[in-house]
Amino acid sequence: MIYPPRFPEDYENTAERRVYDALSSLHSVDYDVYFQKTFSGSWRSENEDSEIDFLIIDKRNNRFNAVVVIEVKGGKLNYSGTDNCWFQNGHKITPGPDDQARKNKHNFIRRFPSLLVNVPVGWILWFPEGYNISGEFTPVNMQSWQVLDFDSLSFITKSVELAFEKIKGKYAHYEGDELEIYTGKLSSTLLRDLGIVQPLNIQLKQYEDRFLQLESEQRSFFASLYQFRKLAVSGGAGTGKTLLATGAAIDLSNEGKSVLFLCFNRMLAQALEATISGENISVSTFHTFAYNRVNEVDPGWLSRNPQRDDTYHMKLLPVKFDEVTAKRKSQKYDVIIIDEAQDFEHAWLRTIFKYSHAKSQIILFFDENQNIFKRQFSIPGKDTFVPFKLNNNYRNTRKICAYVSQTTGFSITSCNTPEGIEVETIQYSDIEDLRGKLTRTVLNLVQVEKIVPLDILILIDGHVNDASLNRINSLAQFRLKPWDGSATRESDTIYFTSISRFKGLESNVVLLVPDENSLLIGNKLFYTQCTRAKSILKVFWD
Repeated sequence: MIYPPRFPEDYENTAERRVYDALSSLHSVDYDVYFQKTFSGSWRSENEDSEIDFLIIDKRNNRFNAVVVIEVKGGKLNYSGTDNCWFQNGHKITPGPDDQARKNKHNFIRRFPSLLVNVPVGWILWFPEGYNISGEFTPVNMQSWQVLDFDSLSFITKSVELAFEKIKGKYAHYEGDELEIYTGKLSSTLLRDLGIVQPLNIQLKQYEDRFLQLESEQRSFFASLYQFRKLAVSGGAGTGKTLLATGAAIDLSNEGKSVLFLCFNRMLAQALEATISGENISVSTFHTFAYNRVNEVDPGWLSRNPQRDDTYHMKLLPVKFDEVTAKRKSQKYDVIIIDEAQDFEHAWLRTIFKYSHAKSQIILFFDENQNIFKRQFSIPGKDTFVPFKLNNNYRNTRKICAYVSQTTGFSITSCNTPEGIEVETIQYSDIEDLRGKLTRTVLNLVQVEKIVPLDILILIDGHVNDASLNRINSLAQFRLKPWDGSATRESDTIYFTSISRFKGLESNVVLLVPDENSLLIGNKLFYTQCTRAKSILKVFWD
């Protein structure tokens, strides 16, 4: 296919008309041709405005194989090796056509770096109104195959095939890419209409403003429930449980009450401690809180039980914690708040409740659909708690909510959150293919959509230390590193972590890499993973 499909009627360049007519005969299944593509410079090294006479895309065998940039010159042309310059109809021309072709090639690569990671780009000169009398003996600044002339018009397919053969031979380490990279992204960009669009970084700022407004309204309403001594607050992902839990901790501590705020996830506890920890608020994970109580009463027990395996975390430490709690009078808190309570065993909750007194407030926040650790969760003395249901999602865009509802079967009702963009699913075949597709995605998000790397998180299943992503050191210029929440994130690094670590937290952009494409209906793990993305979600399937 050639674009535009008709040569402009008011354009009188006969040389370019000859090339246009010849290239129009190329098979549209194998090649796409773009005539007079003008670009407004976006890089310092790029001209303010530049124009490529012709672009040819090689899409044979349903692959995005290569790109060739063509510079066309009409009239009588010659190059003087002595003077190192070009002449057209006897007049010196600057820059020369070869310099122009090289510059256009590099501008094109800089314009679309994330789409050309594996695709070679070359250039050729075409003089359709003359003959190349030098034959194979071309100047040292070009190869003979890079010079086409009038005769080439009659053997257009052969000439183009030879050019692509030479380009792919010269850049043999570039293997081409999936055709979807071209048809779905590059072609749509080259053919884009004028429409005024916003880069995603601006949209994300608008989304964030809307999320904050909704959260403020929700928190103001929830404060009216502090009158109840025991609250069991349930709600789906994104309904604001952690927001309301932190708001309650701050409000009640400001009344002079001592607050114990517990959760299961260490990264969540670190984030909460940085946000709400104060004179009257103690923030901890369940296991850290249990460890500290045991250490106060029987430090020798910890040294006699040095293992830190599942048996220790699930049985030994919780049982010992309950034992020391019963033996020794401990501090009583005016308020106990537990976020992500579905991650707690019934027995753990029973022990924790012993740190309350007769007038203490206890507020639990939970979502049984996020019980990815398969805990035996139930509330001790459930009948004494006032149940409260959070029905509306305040965190995720409507597009993400719709995708999660459709794929998992768990209904999510959005509370007028931003519309957002479609969730993208991306297939990959092996670790190298995944590296390439993650690289292109990150480059597009950062370079095109202007999203800062700190807003991007790669989320995986399983254990971070065992993840295949540990075999990838970088994505283009960005380092790729695991993150456990303990260190400050660096701006030149893309981080990945597991859902077991990141549970209860959120990121503007999530690149989700599940272990396997298993049954999604009723899949609590997938539901929990997807809803970590506030604004942009891309899912990479093996």
